[in-house]
Amino acid sequence: MALASDVCGFCFKEPVFGFCENCNISLGVSCFSNHTKIHLFTSHIVFPLDNSDNETCLSVPIEKDIHEQKCQKHETDPQSIYCGRHDATICGQCLLADHMTCKDEIVDLHITKFDEQKANALLVSLNEIESEIKDLQFRVDRNVKLNDECRASSIDAIKDFRTKIDLRLNQLQFEAEQSTERKHKENMNSLVELSKICKEISLRIKMRGKKFEELSKKKQERHLFVYSKKLAIEIDEIRTAIKQSNFKNHITKFTFKEHPTLENILQKTLLEIGTLQEDFDGSEEIVDDTHASFKGTPEHADESCARKITQPKNFASGNQPPGKMAVDLILPRVFRITYEFVNGQQSDGKMYKALTEYVRLPYSVTGKNICIMLKLAFQRKLLFTINSDGAIVYNGIDPRSSDYVMTEFDCTRVTTQLKDKGITMAEIDTNDNIMGTVTVD
Repeated sequence: MALASDVCGFCFKEPVFGFCENCNISLGVSCFSNHTKIHLFTSHIVFPLDNSDNETCLSVPIEKDIHEQKCQKHETDPQSIYCGRHDATICGQCLLADHMTCKDEIVDLHITKFDEQKANALLVSLNEIESEIKDLQFRVDRNVKLNDECRASSIDAIKDFRTKIDLRLNQLQFEAEQSTERKHKENMNSLVELSKICKEISLRIKMRGKKFEELSKKKQERHLFVYSKKLAIEIDEIRTAIKQSNFKNHITKFTFKEHPTLENILQKTLLEIGTLQEDFDGSEEIVDDTHASFKGTPEHADESCARKITQPKNFASGNQPPGKMAVDLILPRVFRITYEFVNGQQSDGKMYKALTEYVRLPYSVTGKNICIMLKLAFQRKLLFTINSDGAIVYNGIDPRSSDYVMTEFDCTRVTTQLKDKGITMAEIDTNDNIMGTVTVD
């Protein structure tokens, strides 16, 4: 017959496995495992005894809260202190050795508790973020569909228009379709990346939420406190990522625009079958110009286009060195022009130095028209010249450079300077697609 000291003091059946300091009583395996789960005994301190001879183990291991675990650096001391400056749990020796300057951000985990209200607030934040992610994913999917519709409608328009002309346009048709595919791919790459971000954040949220719930169930209040510090920072990071993703979630809508006078000038020099008419999502500053191009061809477009194609190309040309001019759209809705020239040699054998120059124009009808005129001046080699020191400089035209956007006064001045070079509004096509890179040899 077993002695009373050899069996559990609660059930009087199982052999002794552990001990409760608060009850001052021995516990069997089952009672040991369930003791702190009883509401009355949740704060009791229990520990297993050395029962190696009985080879008994718990079916569920008892995890210590973070302040009861041993310090990784000093294995004999518990990591019962939290340093907010270094986001680390440390022991007393660590505090004296490395964290004396962190005294304003030191927390004693023995006297720290993480209340249910804070836990609920963080869970609410996670749920809100999850809702925002779902909404973002919905709008990403919608833009994917819209992007596909743009591609489909553009390809159909290209093919319908293609049936009206003869075999001379085979190559031009191919180029137009390729342009559509490139534009679709540009949009799709951005949307796929956003979709990937949504999935990653969703997984991240679920993992953090699951971890939070696990710690709550285990009533590891100190661990919850430390984890909540990290989680609060991470939530801010996630919100920032969502805001950035929301801002990036747009596509450049496009549709195929027929050349208005193609059939009348089919046997003359033609450079393109048509253009992809882009609609910059999210801005109305240039709406008058873009809407006009969608509504149809202006009166007398046939005569105007034919005149432009057949007019003599006897315009003036300057000594601008070979270079590139690239136009793109940057935030907040600004046309950016980048001029690039590499080191080179002049016809007289003298060298000239490389140059990279930037110009920023307002995203408006005026800004677009000036951009087209600057592009024409660049193509005619009138925009830059080489001075006596071998430096590439503006040739009598003074756009506002650096990071500032050209003002209305700057635009008026440049328009007058371009007119002196023989470049006026009458010479340009206001429907020209200004985006892209122009290379002049």
